[in-house]
Parts: sequence; C-alpha cells; structure tokens
Amino acid sequence: MWQVSKRSGTLQPFSESKILRSIVRAQENINKIDESLAAQVTKLVAKDLKVKFSKETIIGSDDIGDTVERTLIESGYYDIAKAYIIARERQRQEARAGRGLGVTNDLGLSYNQLIVIANKYLRRSTDGQIIETPRQMFERVAKALAGAEKAQDRTIWQKAFYTIMAESRFLPGGRTLANAGTVNNQLANCFVLPMPDSVEGIFDVVKESSILKKNGGGVGFSIGKIRPKGDQVATTTGRAAGPVAVMHILNHASDMLLQAGGRRSGNMIVMPVTHPDIFEFLTCKEEENSLPHINFSLGLTSKFMKAVEKDLEWELVNPRNGEVVNRVEARSIFDLATTMAWKNGDPGLIFLDEINKYNPTPQVGPLESVNLCGEQPLLPYEACNLGSINLARHVKKIKNGNGHGSYDIDWDKLKETVQIGVRLLDNVVSICTYPIQKIDDVVKANRKIGLGVMGWADLLVKLEIPYNSKKALDLAKQMSLFIHDEGVKASQQLAKEKGVFKNWKGSALEKAGRKPQRNATITTIAPTGSIAMAAGCSYGIEPHFALAFYKEVMGGYRLPAI
Repeated sequence: MWQVSKRSGTLQPFSESKILRSIVRAQENINKIDESLAAQVTKLVAKDLKVKFSKETIIGSDDIGDTVERTLIESGYYDIAKAYIIARERQRQEARAGRGLGVTNDLGLSYNQLIVIANKYLRRSTDGQIIETPRQMFERVAKALAGAEKAQDRTIWQKAFYTIMAESRFLPGGRTLANAGTVNNQLANCFVLPMPDSVEGIFDVVKESSILKKNGGGVGFSIGKIRPKGDQVATTTGRAAGPVAVMHILNHASDMLLQAGGRRSGNMIVMPVTHPDIFEFLTCKEEENSLPHINFSLGLTSKFMKAVEKDLEWELVNPRNGEVVNRVEARSIFDLATTMAWKNGDPGLIFLDEINKYNPTPQVGPLESVNLCGEQPLLPYEACNLGSINLARHVKKIKNGNGHGSYDIDWDKLKETVQIGVRLLDNVVSICTYPIQKIDDVVKANRKIGLGVMGWADLLVKLEIPYNSKKALDLAKQMSLFIHDEGVKASQQLAKEKGVFKNWKGSALEKAGRKPQRNATITTIAPTGSIAMAAGCSYGIEPHFALAFYKEVMGGYRLPAI
C-alpha cells in the first residue's frame, strides 16, 4: 500500500480510517452524522484511488482529498461535500497561518486558536522568537502542576492534566498557561488588596499592586476606608485628596507598566454606597478615555435598595470617624449610577450583602471587593485561581431511528474532567510563586479555586436546543448542579488525601455540617475571553454574538468568528 505525502513533507502509511474520520467530521459540521454512509463513501474513495494510483508507491494527501470531494459530489451528497471542502480550505489556511506565526501546529489547532496561543502563552527567547509548540506548552504546564503530587503519582497526573488541556476539554487561567514551569511562576490572574487610609499605606499598596501587575495580574481594591476629599489630615495642615485621586494614581501606575512593555493590566475599584464622595466616584469616567485602566463598581446593600424603592433619604458617612456628613435621596445615587452605566459602561453593581451571605470564611473577615472581571469575591490579599470546562467537548454521538446521528451529553466524561480540573486548580494554588508573602499566606489558608464553564452556546447548537428556551434553562440547572456536586466531591476527596484548607475550623462550611473539603470555594462562572479563544469555543455562558463576524483582539488582530 502507499505512503501518503503530507503538506508538511512527512510520509505516513495510507489509512482508510483517516478518510472515514474526515468524512464523519464533515457530517458533524452540518449535524448529519451517519457513519455507515461515511463507510460506504470511504470504500468508493479507496477503490478509485487503487485504479488511478495502482503503479505509485507515494500519493499526496491532496490527491486523497480531491478524490473524496469528487466521490461525495458524484454520489449526490452535496451538503457533505460542501462541508468537506470548507474544512479542507480551513486546514490550508491554518497551516499557512502557523508558518506565518512561526508556530508548529502540532495539535491541529484553528487559526484563531494559534493566534491567541502564540501571542499570549507560548514561551519566547530573549529576542522574542517563539521557542515552543502548543503541545510543548501543555506538556510544560502539565509537568509543572503535577509537581505538587507525590513523586510516584506525578506521571499519572501529568498525563491527565495534559489530556484535558490538549483536547480542549478544560483550560486553566491565562497566567497559568503562560507562566507554569517558567522562571515567572506567578500563576494567578487576579488579586484583591486592601487600601488603607494613610499616604504611606496607599503608596505601599500601589507598589504591591504594581509588582502583581508586572507579573501579569489584575488587582481589585475597596476604597471605602479612604477619608473623603477635603477632609482634615491630622499630621499636616493640608486636606485629603480623596479616593478618586487614588484611582488616578493606580491608573497612572498601570499606564507606566504598559509603556515599559508589560502586559496590559487592570484595576477593579469598589466604593461602598455610604461614602461621602460617591457622586464624584460615579462620574469619574464621564469624560471619554479617562481612567482607561480602571473598572469600578458601586458597593450596594439591601438597606440601600429598600431606601431606593421607598424613595427615602440616605446617609453618607465619613469612614474616618463614622460621622454622618450628608443626607441625600437614595434614588439620586441610583439614578446617577444607572445613567453613567448606560452612557459608558461604568459603574457595575456589587451587592455586598449577597456576597457576604455566601462568604465561606466570615471568621477571617468580610468580603469588600472582587477580582478584575467581578466574578470572584475575594478577601484582602487573596488571589483567584480559575479554569473552565469546555462543555461543547463533553458530548457523545448517538444514533437515531432513521440511521442518522445526533449528540447527547457525555456525563461520564464531564465527571472525569471535573475531577481532574479540581485537582489541577488545587495544584495551581500549591505551586504558584506569589511575589508578596501575605498573599501566599492568605491564598494557601483558604485555597479558593474557581471551576467554571465555557462553550455553553456551542453545546446548545450541537444539541439543537434554542438558547432562550425552557429546555436550555433546565439543562443549565442540571449541568450546574452536576458540576458543583462533583466538584465538591472531588475537593472532599482531596481533603482526605492532602488535608483541609487551614481556615476550615470556624468556617461557614464547617458550621453547616459539611464534610471537610480542600478548597473554601470550588466553582465560579468567569467570562473566559482569551482561554475560550484558545479552546476554540464560545465565551463562558454567553450566546453567540452572530453566525459570522470579525473580532478585533490583542491590539490589532482581526479574527474571523464563524
């Protein structure tokens, strides 16, 4: 039998099974899975090749592809032929893209996946040249994270971690992909730092946050403790600059790091609704392009929302001494917040009562802020170690009565991914090098992880379920409970094996009579911007933006999304 010459110049033995798989993939793209039909076409293709290339010892992969296309068309399977032709052209474009990027596409990734992975996660030499492939990247990360295991178990877990990443079943956060196994071993994407009410304390925090940003982290702050603008300063004859001035300092620091060649970083600022400077805070980004490195949110309470509902007055309190300095209409604050959010996207709203209702370690302290994108409430000096399951990769093909195929959820595969994902993220906590000792102490005392999801819209398309249907909502509830429950079981098993988190005693979990677990939190729904692109799936739990569009990313790349 022949040797097949690939586009890369390598030779591989001829295999009918590869032809069969390529036809089935084309069927999958149009949701018409019929393996018996694919097998019939494969036999016709093999028969045609034997006639045309009987005297050859080497044939080209393009010769095989052309024969498949012609056979599908001549057999009247026009829709499958179209899907097959589109897939071939996409493969050609991806091969050209990989060569243009200087990346060896050794995992068969799409053009968009390669662009994101090459720009964000692959290691580079000192002169900026890419020095690893996507496969080597996942091997690097898997090996580093398996280092948290017992020596005799490392090979097993390294293989498990590699498999779920390379198959795009699960990806950890971007800093883990970029930094695990490198000199810069900061693996967490986001942090929360306290912001004290003193000049010395403020600039200490600016320094600490700059260290985190330099290494690739975004930082959240609560500025509720800073005295209002114009308030007295006992140690000087001057007046306080106020919390909004601190926001400008943080923004300038981020800008300096960016200009120095660092990764774009951000700040999430939270101000409680009782602060006297609340109106200046809400309008601080009214001018276009002001504070570009700042996201900010209004910290609300149930008491405030009831005051809005009943159109009551609201007290503004100086955090320095607890004195009421003003009374305003609660609706004036809420109306201004919603107007500014409509105008330019800020502020967001954070319901402080609600996040503290579910605070797993209230004995350690209250939750006052969140990470950069808002999905993870964190204590001061905590970090978020997140990763997401690509739901669209957790399906299995089933045959219908008419001989055609469709998809159903592969619950066993999803369970396995949850179990491995929880362990992987717990290992991120263990091996991460935190540049500030206080962060290392707090993170490892609580061991919070955030197992999330992405590819939800893609999954619904495969299952032929409308995004806005009751069936989709019911499935979302079912899958969420499944992932949560299996995640808790995995963390409880880790607790038996490696021990509970240090702040377990006195925690809300212990008081609720829960079985001991390794991690104070387990699940989080994150936006999954870059890692969804790296996995080749839809973002988080969002619907598809459009059937086909271009997305501008990473400072200028215009990527097709279809």
